[in-house]
Amino acid sequence: MQLMKIESIVLMLIVTAALTVSAQAEPTPVPNAEEPTAEAAAEPAAASEPEEAKVPMIYRERTKIVIDGRAEFNGVLELAVTPHGEDSTKVRLNVLAKSKAKKIADDVFNEIAFALGDRYKVKKSGEKVLVKAKNKKTPPVSINVLNQQLAGVSVMIGNG
Repeated sequence: MQLMKIESIVLMLIVTAALTVSAQAEPTPVPNAEEPTAEAAAEPAAASEPEEAKVPMIYRERTKIVIDGRAEFNGVLELAVTPHGEDSTKVRLNVLAKSKAKKIADDVFNEIAFALGDRYKVKKSGEKVLVKAKNKKTPPVSINVLNQQLAGVSVMIGNG
């Protein structure tokens, strides 16, 4: 009895396989396409690469920079200081391990004051640095973080 069940199951599997093979239509022919040239092969690769994100330039009359935390390791902080309509100045700070926020803010204050010159007022209060134009004729300034490799330290740039 068991042998008949096994035989009937095997027979059904063979019939099903045979029907599947016979029902299969001829495979669709592959069109003879020319081999892509080097230029054509480079175009999709160039289009698929993501573009680098650009930081928007936000110009402010008053800009506040707040430093928080303590440097766990030696690190670097790079800022771009750009008065409206002028070239950008890169400010780079080397920060030693275990530097506190006030010490980092002192360094930021000194470097930004030097980069902007006497057209802007740069003030420091604790962990905060405030940059503002001396008069109405002075163009607004944009300050952006280019690179921050400081574990344990956060830098916030906003309206003053």
